[in-house]
Amino acid sequence: SAATTEGQIFKLTTTTNGEAWYGKEVYNDKGSYALFAVGRNYQGFMGNNTYNSYYSSPVLVGGGNPWTGMVHNAHWGSAGFGYKNDGSLWTTGGISVSGLLGLNAPQPTRLSSPVQIGTDTNWAEGGTLSNNTMYTLKTNGELWVWGANNNGRLGLNQGPASLDSLSSPTQIPGT
Repeated sequence: SAATTEGQIFKLTTTTNGEAWYGKEVYNDKGSYALFAVGRNYQGFMGNNTYNSYYSSPVLVGGGNPWTGMVHNAHWGSAGFGYKNDGSLWTTGGISVSGLLGLNAPQPTRLSSPVQIGTDTNWAEGGTLSNNTMYTLKTNGELWVWGANNNGRLGLNQGPASLDSLSSPTQIPGT
């Protein structure tokens, strides 16, 4: 749903069957927005420095209006990621199930606030392939993946003996 007042746009979406809702408030025509969350903050995935808490009013995630895109994995308590205005890629909190934090961190690493993934500043957009598998594109057209590799879903042309999860973004060859 969306509400508009004097140029301000606020949109809501959920990825957790209604237990948590995410909102974005658009600040300018470049798509920069502040990110808000409301509902259950299981494992810290709201990225607001708390764990396992409930919010009935929107709370700001990551401070200010640096966000241009946000993706949250549908798996309970696992991480999401977002893009800031400078093209950097950030994990927004949660638990590193199958390497979803993208930080090459061991399981069960938990974060309750956004942390930058690497130092590149040419990330563009992305999403989830399924539970625990993430992908993102760079502005040069390269496709990068990380997370669970069940049945080869990361698309890295690996044999059965190499289907381990990846805990940091890895480029798909040929992209």
